[in-house]
Amino acid sequence: EALRRQIDAIDDELTEALRQVCLFTKGDHSYLFLADKDNQTVRMRYHWSSPNAPPLVPEARTIFVKKQPWATRNLALGKPLHIPKLSAMPARTEKFRRKLAELGFKSFLNVPLLRDGHLIGFLGFSTFKEERTWSQTDIDLL
Repeated sequence: EALRRQIDAIDDELTEALRQVCLFTKGDHSYLFLADKDNQTVRMRYHWSSPNAPPLVPEARTIFVKKQPWATRNLALGKPLHIPKLSAMPARTEKFRRKLAELGFKSFLNVPLLRDGHLIGFLGFSTFKEERTWSQTDIDLL
């Protein structure tokens, strides 16, 4: 029981941190994705949404690495993935771009989390109401 309370407290703290950062960056959603042991999938572990944001659909909660090589490759190289508008995505990502548009995304920023040079997940922010360009200062701070 004591361990469960400690885990719940950690969960609450992580969710609160996502809330604060999302409000600071003026996003609609913030999330923490972590890679599974096999590094074949990256799953949403924590999430916060602004009160007026649409709910995230279940499809947006799991990313299959092999299906999104462009995005995961850049993150694995330690490069933030900043997409201020979906139409600016490279032509080779058309299928991915269409899927994001279907899900209602307008803009997103994913910041890689690396351990010993290996991608273990990412911290992400997205907008659904309007396009958003995050400043380089914000990206560097994240």
